[in-house]
Amino acid sequence: MIFEVSRLNKLDSIWLTLMVLVGSALSAILATTIFDMTVFLSGILCVALIAIGRREGYLIGLYASLSYAVLAYSNGLYGEVYLNLFSFYRQALLAT
Repeated sequence: MIFEVSRLNKLDSIWLTLMVLVGSALSAILATTIFDMTVFLSGILCVALIAIGRREGYLIGLYASLSYAVLAYSNGLYGEVYLNLFSFYRQALLAT
């Protein structure tokens, strides 16, 4: 049983590292500002942490949701702003 838990943690660490590395490479290519890069990486990290069952993902999700709402507002995507603020952000607050 202890072996399975440590193996699972090792696989989770490898998967999380792979996700962050791929996200960093993509954001280095696609992002135009540092803020865009942090929005992209925080979204990836949020999903990856929650997928492996880490509660820290919800806190990172709060930043991802708020920062994406700011980014969407600056690009004129008002539907995305409302979706993030009134749905995703509220759910992340309730989950933490």
